[in-house]
Amino acid sequence: MGRDVLDLRVRVVEPLHHGRVFLAGDAAHLITPAGGKGMNLAIQDAIELGLGLQEKYRDDSDRRLRSYTAARLPAIWRTQQFSNWMLSLLHASMSQPDPGAPQGSSDFRYQLRRARLQELIDDPNLSRWFAHAYAGVAVSSSALVRRSRWGSCAGRSNRGASRLVGPPTRQVRAEASGRRPAGFGRGSPA
Repeated sequence: MGRDVLDLRVRVVEPLHHGRVFLAGDAAHLITPAGGKGMNLAIQDAIELGLGLQEKYRDDSDRRLRSYTAARLPAIWRTQQFSNWMLSLLHASMSQPDPGAPQGSSDFRYQLRRARLQELIDDPNLSRWFAHAYAGVAVSSSALVRRSRWGSCAGRSNRGASRLVGPPTRQVRAEASGRRPAGFGRGSPA
């Protein structure tokens, strides 16, 4: 007996504008329905577009409108990545290992996802990070995620503002804690 997982249609249109045509919301990006992220992104698109239009008609400057794609794409891709990651955790928590799969294959993946979910539940700093990422707001304190078991879950944008990303790599966790993992030192293979 097998089981099927619904393949959700997701996409991001690039660029988000051409000439005087601007895309926002579902026309610009489709995202998994897990967490209601599409509406939040659409509202953020509308705000950015509204500010650009205000600048155009108030100051006769189209600078902000020209940078609409560059301003919105980083948040859209971060949200896509987080939503995909969160969906994999939800799938693990709502399903059981496939009894028809070869011994150890799906069991291992299932147990790995369950362990990630349990760590997210048990670690208060990770729980706070998850809440911020779920709400789509930047983590205000880098110390919050540095104190977590995963280390730093926040990256830095070009402007230095905190941004949310998915679960960090071993290298990022080690760097956040001031350690160097094996294989990531100077002169060693990466």
